[in-house]
Amino acid sequence: MTRCLILKPFPYSYDGIKSVQALKGAFMDIPAALVPGLEAEKYIVPDKPRLDTPELAEIAAKAISAAPENKMYAAPENKFEPGTLAPANPKRAPKRRARKS
Repeated sequence: MTRCLILKPFPYSYDGIKSVQALKGAFMDIPAALVPGLEAEKYIVPDKPRLDTPELAEIAAKAISAAPENKMYAAPENKFEPGTLAPANPKRAPKRRARKS
């Protein structure tokens, strides 16, 4: 089901048995299979989610801040001093093994 604004009145059916009249200017749930055809013929306009209400803006902000890609950061042992190849924290420097000859 897709919530849509009705631009012209028309009858439709949810289940193929019972018919419902869509009234001009109303927001109604339309079966997803009917939406592309009705939209092409300018009978409906799908209602887009709005983020201008405080409740929805808060939900969107929480979802964005909770996204895993926003929580990633470089591991401290991979950071180097600028312009050098020396680790920023020498205590965490990887130990080098002596070469076997």
